[in-house]
Amino acid sequence: MRFANGKRLRAGFTLFEVMLTIAMIAFLSSLTFIVFEAFDIGNNMAIATESLASAYRQAEQSSRAVDGDRTWGVRVSSTAITLFKGSSYSARDVNYDETTVLGSIASVTGTVEVVFGKLSGTPPSAVSTTLIGADGDTRTVTINAKGTVDY
Repeated sequence: MRFANGKRLRAGFTLFEVMLTIAMIAFLSSLTFIVFEAFDIGNNMAIATESLASAYRQAEQSSRAVDGDRTWGVRVSSTAITLFKGSSYSARDVNYDETTVLGSIASVTGTVEVVFGKLSGTPPSAVSTTLIGADGDTRTVTINAKGTVDY
């Protein structure tokens, strides 16, 4: 250590100061991660809701236009939304499937398969599908008897 005018000069940081700085950085990083995780889950739910509403609208329009001379429908699971051509998901033409993969969706309740009527583009009845996120957030997409999609 150097001494100037009989006083000890301080050079560098103490171990305590370094450990305190590392602890603060770790705390702020973990806090940032938690906030980002919540934002990401909410964003995935919003995207999944928009994708489901879009698939319903596309199936409605394709059925109304009698695209391929068949009805069109949508099937929803906790992992994907599938727009399909056919009278049901099991009897669909797999060559026309359009699948959207979902993220952070824990489960789906309500109606999971909807087929829209040829020419009319209406569902057989009013439909309600609820997406439940990993954090418990719920989003509901409804289709009234006339085929209007709302969420």
